[in-house]
Amino acid sequence: NAALASDTTAKWLWNFICSGKADVEVRSAVMQGQHVLARLQEGDFRAQLPRLLIPLGEACRGLGNLQEAIVFFERARKLSTEFNDFENGFSAYQMLFNVFVRLEKDEVAGAMLTGA
Repeated sequence: NAALASDTTAKWLWNFICSGKADVEVRSAVMQGQHVLARLQEGDFRAQLPRLLIPLGEACRGLGNLQEAIVFFERARKLSTEFNDFENGFSAYQMLFNVFVRLEKDEVAGAMLTGA
């Protein structure tokens, strides 16, 4: 079940992000999450991707890979809009806002806040 795989992997990733694991462990978790993401993409389960893309982006942000985080969050935002997934879309906008504030891109951050 694609929804179960996406949800379980997302929860597992959040556990790594929130528990203060070492960077090497978080990187390993991101790689495993990307493997699950690839399998979901192969099966064309696009509606299930946003809930996995958001923790992948947050893990990348925590590791200092802001550009990679933006790619994950943007993709989550677009897919959430496509599939009327308000919850994950709102989260993606908030994550993008946070990243753009950190990058001191105030106009883009404002657009993300307005979009949310």
